[in-house]
Amino acid sequence: MRPIGEDGRIVIQGEGYQWIEGIGCTAGLFMEPWINVSGYGLGLHCMSVENVKYYPTTSAGSCEITNAVSDRSSHQLRVFPNPARDLMVIQYDGNWSGTARISMFDMLGEEVHAEVVGHGINGWQLDMRTLTSGVYTIRFEVGQEILSHRVMVHR
Repeated sequence: MRPIGEDGRIVIQGEGYQWIEGIGCTAGLFMEPWINVSGYGLGLHCMSVENVKYYPTTSAGSCEITNAVSDRSSHQLRVFPNPARDLMVIQYDGNWSGTARISMFDMLGEEVHAEVVGHGINGWQLDMRTLTSGVYTIRFEVGQEILSHRVMVHR
């Protein structure tokens, strides 16, 4: 490997890859230690943060990336008290119609509580007395929106 300069950054050139200061390895996050006989490739083709392109620096603009993760919801799910002993209050600050589903999962992913609630009320109480001490995830589903909040039950 030999260091080469590029746009004021330290770049390490190796066999089949480059390591760029502040960016990482151009071979991707999972550089393979074995010989690739299938012909597929892993690689860093573009990197941008908040529409500022950091790699490659040879062209202007941001990277066009399509993924299945939607933007963070503008609505909030408030859960208190946290940690809870007996009762826990859940509040949703969005407007909605129809029904919503509130469910609670333990750390093993098993559903320990579920209920369907109607619109018009944006606050609910959950009885925590039947649950053992531990960490749980509350999931609130309304329409296409899913909000979750991690809570603790302490006895």
